[in-house]
Amino acid sequence: MKLLLYDTNVILDITLRREPYYQDAARIAILSEKGFVEGYISASTITDIYYVTHKTIKDKKNAMGLLKNVLKTASIAAVTEDEIFQAIEIDWNDEEPCLFRAFRRAAAYGG
Repeated sequence: MKLLLYDTNVILDITLRREPYYQDAARIAILSEKGFVEGYISASTITDIYYVTHKTIKDKKNAMGLLKNVLKTASIAAVTEDEIFQAIEIDWNDEEPCLFRAFRRAAAYGG
């Protein structure tokens, strides 16, 4: 199965129904919901989602409910400190592909 690492903003577009991105983001999320891909988010995405949703909707209970909904379709990507350092050592122009590579390596080995 293919792995999909959601960007924080894609999750926020879905949870807060942010236009003009909501429809496209929702289509991406359906891939996880229907089992076509295995969806993941980073651990830091959880705190970012909570912070932005709580600040936007000003309701702790609803913000926590949104987090729970996210976790029904996306797992937390387990990337270790060692994998982050290995990714940093890769000489690429953009750090995100390096970190995504570390995530993929961790997922491949059951991380």
